[in-house]
Amino acid sequence: MKDKRWTRRDGKRFIYETGMILNLLAFVCVFIAFCTPHWIISWPRVHSPFKRIGLWEVCFAGLVLETDPTQKSYHGCWWTLAPEFINIRMWLMPPWFIYTQLNVSLCFIAYGVVFIIELINWVQTGKTQRNPNKKRSDKLALIQTACGLTVGSAIAMSINMLVFAICYRFDRYYLPIPFFNYLSWSYGLALLSTFFQVFASIAQITYVLIVRQEMREPPAPPTVPLSGLLPTKGGKGPMALGSHRLVEKGEKA
Repeated sequence: MKDKRWTRRDGKRFIYETGMILNLLAFVCVFIAFCTPHWIISWPRVHSPFKRIGLWEVCFAGLVLETDPTQKSYHGCWWTLAPEFINIRMWLMPPWFIYTQLNVSLCFIAYGVVFIIELINWVQTGKTQRNPNKKRSDKLALIQTACGLTVGSAIAMSINMLVFAICYRFDRYYLPIPFFNYLSWSYGLALLSTFFQVFASIAQITYVLIVRQEMREPPAPPTVPLSGLLPTKGGKGPMALGSHRLVEKGEKA
């Protein structure tokens, strides 16, 4: 019967692949949140000049700001950096909103870089093979780089999610009728990606510690190859090569 117990190598592979899958899920979630304009939306049953906003797109329905000297009415969905919003840029994109844009953009790039590094290491070290003889040792510098980027992006996204939610909640001069606006599913996906990245960081740190511990351990003693075993003269079972020669000398004497 085949032994189904996990070895140390199986545990390492499970931790590494778990971290890689979590990083991929985080990348997919933050990619959708990065591209969709549903971070903050207005209740659909309430008539509001504001409809929804994302990191790079905003939708209005007849917005006119009192502080706008041109008293221009804004309709439809626009890019947040469009020239049409030059007169209301500071109101539309306060400092905490710009911080969110930059932070999510950098974390989005970091997520992709980490996954590429993990995938390269996964292929180069032979983790796609189940034969232990075909596996090679991990490159410590490569996995430490991926681990550092994973931990850094997880911390940055955690701070970013808190800053965005707190500033949106207490900045009452941002967006009209703030009591009828709420955080929507794009923000939820960004928050979900943060949770995935935090757990991916735990997996990456654990894997790096295991690899560094293995590098400090002395090499395993060599084992006797099976080719050194020869059958006995009577054919009843195997015996070592040296023992076979001793038997031959005894017979000659």
